[in-house]
Amino acid sequence: MPIILGMRLSVNTFYGLSIGTMPNSTILFESPIPQAKQLMIWINNNKEYIESVVTEKLYEKAKQAIAPPLSFQIRKISQILSLIEMVKSFWIRATLKIIDSEHRLYFVAFPGCSRASGRAYKYEFTCFYCNNDFPSPKPLLLFQADLYDGTGNLRAFVEHNEAKILLGMSGEEIIEAEQHEREFSLDSINEQFKKLQFLLQIRTSKNELRGRVFVRHTIIACLPTSDSSSTSHSSEEKSTSLHMHKDHEADIAMIES
Repeated sequence: MPIILGMRLSVNTFYGLSIGTMPNSTILFESPIPQAKQLMIWINNNKEYIESVVTEKLYEKAKQAIAPPLSFQIRKISQILSLIEMVKSFWIRATLKIIDSEHRLYFVAFPGCSRASGRAYKYEFTCFYCNNDFPSPKPLLLFQADLYDGTGNLRAFVEHNEAKILLGMSGEEIIEAEQHEREFSLDSINEQFKKLQFLLQIRTSKNELRGRVFVRHTIIACLPTSDSSSTSHSSEEKSTSLHMHKDHEADIAMIES
C-alpha cells in the first residue's frame, strides 16, 4: 500500500468520488513528509479494515449510507425555480408522484456499460461497446416523477437504486411480474405516496442540443422523512417506500454533496 501524494488533480463527484490527472498534475510516491508517516501508521493499525473495504467493495455508492440534511439546508422548490443561476445540487422535502406514461419504468441495457440495448431480456448477445458476451441484457429502472412541496412543482428523473427504493421492486422483478401477468398497479403506489414525504437530493445538469438548452433534474438520494435525528439510510436496505414514516420534525446531520 504505497503512499501517493497527488497535486493539481481533477476531482469528480458525479457518482461517488473519482480522481483523474491533468497536464499539470504531479504525483509523488512515498513522499518523506510527516503526513505520509502518520498515514502509514494508520494503515498498519487498520489492515483488516482496509482489506474488507476492498474485498466487499464497500466504496461503491450502493453500499454507502446517506445522512439526511440539516433543516436549514433544505430548500423550497419555488426558491430553486426563481434562481437565475442553476444550482447543481440541492435538497428538498416533497411529496412524490410517478408520472403515468405509456412507456415502461425501465430500459434494457448492456450489463457492462449500462448503455441502452435493443436486445430482448434473457437473450444472449455481444455488447458492441465493450465487446463482451452476456447471457442477458440488464433491465435498469428509469422513470420521471413530479415533486411538490407546497411552493411549486419540479419534475425529476429517478433511476437505478433510488428508483428501486421507491418502487420496492427491481427491473427484473417488474419483468417477471409482467410475464406472469401479476398485478402491478402504479396508481396504488402513487396513492400510497400521497401520504408520505421524502427528503430528496437533486442533481441538476444542463445540455445543449441544436441551439436549445435542456435542464435535467435527477434524484440522486431518496430518504424517508423520520422522527429520529440519528436515522441514516442505505440504498441496499430491503424496506420499501410504502413503510416509510410520514412525519419529520427533528434536525438531522448531513454529508455535504
